[in-house]
Amino acid sequence: MVDKKRIYYTYKSIEAYDKYDDDVRKIIQDDTAQDIWICNRALPPTCYPPPLSEECIKKLKELSHDVVVHEIEAGYSLALSGQTEIGTRPMVAFGSSGIIFRDSCNDTEVLKCPLRHDLSKCSEETALSMREEETFSSMSMEREKLIYQSLPKHRDVLDCLDITENGIRFPYMRNGNLRDCIRKNHAHVDDTTKDTWVRNAISAVQFIHSHSVIHGDISARNFLLADDLSLKLCDFAGSGIGDMPPLVAEEDRYQLSPESPRSIQTDLFALGCLIFEIVVGSRPYEEISDDDWEVIAHNYSRGVFPPVEGIRYGDIIHSCWTSRYTKADQILVDIESVSHGGSKHGVHLLSVVLNLPKPALVSLGMLPVCVILVCFYRKHW
Repeated sequence: MVDKKRIYYTYKSIEAYDKYDDDVRKIIQDDTAQDIWICNRALPPTCYPPPLSEECIKKLKELSHDVVVHEIEAGYSLALSGQTEIGTRPMVAFGSSGIIFRDSCNDTEVLKCPLRHDLSKCSEETALSMREEETFSSMSMEREKLIYQSLPKHRDVLDCLDITENGIRFPYMRNGNLRDCIRKNHAHVDDTTKDTWVRNAISAVQFIHSHSVIHGDISARNFLLADDLSLKLCDFAGSGIGDMPPLVAEEDRYQLSPESPRSIQTDLFALGCLIFEIVVGSRPYEEISDDDWEVIAHNYSRGVFPPVEGIRYGDIIHSCWTSRYTKADQILVDIESVSHGGSKHGVHLLSVVLNLPKPALVSLGMLPVCVILVCFYRKHW
């Protein structure tokens, strides 16, 4: 029997992930005969395949310096919470807030659980680091449970099927997330589908804000594609609700400012980045390396954004980035104006009205009443 080792591998950038992931998967599949393993597509993209042979590990190391192979310390493994409930179904994804598994009894469902590790043979340093991850994961999972218990159901938000002691059950979205879809299929996505995605995303954000929820990590990664290709906002692990601020922050290219507390305004800024990614097919400042995130942050702090002239919804995207909008429903109004042939330039009247302070709205609402009273007075007196 061939002795196999546990490793994990990371890509140095999203560009490296796009370039080499198919080759990496082919090498691992030839060695293991498995085609599903844990992958976290956050930065840096990190994957935990099944145990691999020395020959396979050597091929991975020789593939490219942009694919970095790390050997896992002896004794380290994921000891999964809710194991009896999960059975032996494969993992779909994992991140700092938890792991998502296919359900052992129902192929249409997944179970999201907090991270748990078997640390019995690890060094004290590794054990301490992993316990900190577990604590954050448990806090994030409890926050997601609270938010789903508070939110009514909505067509543009991923449905919560059940909340259990071990985690949360969701429908299995076999089409994956929006970012992967855009990267692979953007050239074949028509404008009608893009328009639908934009409306789905804005509607979802408007809905959660109306229930005092700040997502904190609006991204193409956190919108899943349903069977009809509509979008479902997901991953409220670490989001904010009421007086409880978010525990997370957006990815660098979607982040208004690293120092800014997460708020409606930071969600709307990230929403502008999402609309840009849907329309253009790439993230803002895609040409800048992920390692140079400080360059992107510096550009944003000076009000320097990717060019949007001549692209669909360009003025709306720029208005999200420059904080002209204070509510998501203002964006919806302007989106509808563009979709129905209105100008992309200038400001829609209803959007202006929605942006007025409450005293002005009261005064504006009294205007028709005053007109009626004047007409009545002149007619009868």
